[in-house]
Formats: sequence, C-alpha cells, structure tokens
Amino acid sequence: MTRRKTKIAAPKKITVSFNPLKGFNDTVSPDAGGYAYARSMYNFVVSDGTLSPGECFNVITDYVVPRGFLFKRFYLFKGLKEDGSEDNRLIFCTDDGILYECPLGGGTFTQITSVSFTSPPVGLMYNYNGKNVMIFSKSGGGIYIYDGSTMQTVPEAPEITSMCLHYERLFVTTGGNDKSLWFSDDFDPSNWNVSLSEAGFIDMNDFKGDLIKVVSFGDYLYVFRTFGITRISAYTDQRQFSASNLFVCSGKIFADSIIVCGDCMLFMATDGLYRFDGLTTQRISDSFGKRFDFDYQYYKGIYFNGNAYMRIRAWVDGLARVEILKLDPKTLDVAVIDGALLSDMVVVDVDDNYKLYGLDQFNHKICYLNPTSRIMNNLPMKMLWENGDSDFGVPFEKTLKKLTFYSKDTVKVTVTADGVPYVYNVKGSSEPIVLKPNIKGYKFRLRFYASAANTLIASPKLTLEYYA
Repeated sequence: MTRRKTKIAAPKKITVSFNPLKGFNDTVSPDAGGYAYARSMYNFVVSDGTLSPGECFNVITDYVVPRGFLFKRFYLFKGLKEDGSEDNRLIFCTDDGILYECPLGGGTFTQITSVSFTSPPVGLMYNYNGKNVMIFSKSGGGIYIYDGSTMQTVPEAPEITSMCLHYERLFVTTGGNDKSLWFSDDFDPSNWNVSLSEAGFIDMNDFKGDLIKVVSFGDYLYVFRTFGITRISAYTDQRQFSASNLFVCSGKIFADSIIVCGDCMLFMATDGLYRFDGLTTQRISDSFGKRFDFDYQYYKGIYFNGNAYMRIRAWVDGLARVEILKLDPKTLDVAVIDGALLSDMVVVDVDDNYKLYGLDQFNHKICYLNPTSRIMNNLPMKMLWENGDSDFGVPFEKTLKKLTFYSKDTVKVTVTADGVPYVYNVKGSSEPIVLKPNIKGYKFRLRFYASAANTLIASPKLTLEYYA
C-alpha cells in the first residue's frame, strides 16, 4: 500500500516598511499605506523620516512670581526711560483681576497700583503724545492708559472686548448686542466724541453675529464675527470708510484663536482650523484634526519664528489633554507640544534675541520655548507616536513574526493586535533592533513611547505571515 504524502501549504509573507516615518494625516486610509502616518503624536518631530524630540517649554527661574494666584493673561510693556534706554516689563493679570509687573529679564513681580478688573483686560501698546503707553480695557467701559508709573482713566471709551491700532486710530469691538465697530479720534485714544472729524462707529447689524475681534492686516481692518469675516476700508477720512463681507462660516469662530501669521491669518472654529489670506479662506485641519476637540472654549494663539502656536484640547488614549499645536502656515507641517499648561503666551526681545514666553499654570512660573532642552515642567519630556489600525490590505488573520527598527536610546514599543496591546521595553542600539512577537491578529497598530533626551527612531519594518 502506497502512502500519499500530505502537502503542507507554505505561509504567505507580507513585509510592511515604515520608512520613512511620517507625521499627522487623518485622511490617508491605513489600508492604502496610511500606516506610516501618525494618528496620535506629541513632542516628536519628523525629520527625513526619523522621529526625534521636538520643542518644549522650560521654567525660567529668574522671575519671582507671587504664590496663590492663577495667571490669566500676559502683556509686554515696551517703555523708555528719560535717558532713552529701554524700560521693558512683563505684566500679567491674575484670575481675580490684579495686575503685576516685573522688569523684562528677571526680578520680583509687584502689584500695579490699586486698579483691579472683573476679568482680564485687553491690552495694547500705543505711542501717546510721544510716549510709549499700554492701553487696558476698563471693566464696564472706558480704558486705562498706563505709562509705566501712572494709570490715566478715560471713562468715555466703550466697553472693549478687542482692539487694534489702524492708521493711528484705535478700533474696538464691544461685544454683546452692540453690532458696531467703534473708533477713537486719530492720534488720540482718549477722544471718543462721535463726530465726522473725531471719533465714531460703523454699524454692522447683519446676520453674521456678534463682533468678536478686530484685526489690522495689510491695508485693511478685518472684523471677525461669530460666523464670518467683514473687511473694512478705513483710512484717515472716516467719511470714506466702507465695509464688505468676505466669508461666512458654518461653525462658530473663537476670538482668541485668531493669529496674524505674516502674509495670512489663522483662526479656529467649531468645524476646523482655517487659513485666511485677506480674500479667501481654506480649512486646513482635515488632515490632522480628527483628534482635536473643536468645542474647546479656551483657544489661544500667537505667531513666533515662522510658526503659529495655538493652545488646543485633544483626545489621547480617550482622555482630553490641553496641548500646544505648532503649525507652519506655509507648508502646513504640524507638531504638538504636550505637557505645557499655558494660560497665555507672549513674544519678547531679551538681549536682542526673540523668545516665546508662556504663563505656566501647572508650576505657577514663567517659562519659555526651548528647541534644544528635553525637560518639560522639570521632568523628562514624554514623546509619543502611534499610527492607525491596518490590515495592510489582507483581510485574513496574520501572525506578526518580526518587527525591526532603529532606536538610539530606550523606547517602549507597543504592538496592538485587534485591540490587545503587547508591550516591549527596548534598549537603544547602533544596530537594528529585532523583536519577534509571534502574535496573531487581523489588524495591527504600532506605538513608540520615549522620554530619553537622545531619542532617535527610524525605519520600522513588520514581517507578517498568513494562510489564505
């Protein structure tokens, strides 16, 4: 009797290369190669396909901040002494409406006079009668003009929610039911007498909602409304002022998210992040915004060194976290800084070197953006990169036989198979690191988590087998 030999089918093999690794992209399908993109990433930057530590905020020990207060808003006062030398100061407002100041560069914060506010005021630098002053909005209406030593009250001004300087006039929004854009006399923010030769207002009572912020950009004023943008031509003669509506938004616009970024503006709405060039508007968050909470009430944005920095709230591992979104308005490259709980930010000039300062609510300290340090809130910076679930185009159960990658320092690697995580703590090496998980699943996800200062991760590659 002749025995028939049983032929065992050889497994089919899949090799999935993550070289180069990439940043955020929510629009690429994992089944079409999107596994090389991050669905969640913070404190990493992607350069030439390699993950490395990004920027972080460091506490500045040169400033002595009074304890027991929550910082709400930051201001930079740029004054001049009688001898012509600079008299620059940091000013912050606490949650109970008290202003404190300190010389820029370090020292102890001291209270400014006895003035207090029911909410943090709007502040703007202005050259008034040949002297640099800071104009603060006054609670209930009016303004304060602070020259570094005295605080002048101007009760005639309206109640202000935002203001900007345009062709030597102060333009302000007042919020609430007032749909008018108010402006002072030219060269005189203390004169609010309504007449054709002094101050006045522009009635904007239409369907676009409340006036939430006014911005001077190029040769025009732009009034951001709850659901749109209006452009104002406002030169010296107020009789020639004119308005035109440019944009209607389906989502609510957030006032503190509006940032002038060189030749464009950015703003956040409940339906996404937008780029505005003065005429046209483009939503730019579709490729990276799915993890963001667009109903967040406390956006805050600033432009620094060619990038926009915006406080946002995002979902990480099912939890809401406050983070700083870094975005290049030209290339739309995105990174996220996690671990800095900043209530406000301001750009300062220290020793002819511009820096981005922040008010750190966690440490009750002043901090600054440092591209080289790896210490966040006095602790090692934590970095994460994770892609989305993918079956790599093969709808069969697969066995992950091998995972190889390069890592310069210690890293925690998590492979998730059909929702079940498998964790590997790996030491760095100059040679390729090889893991042999031998785990089964239909869909897989890869995560790198690190906190080492010399972290450098590159070229992950998965080898999988399956039987069809």
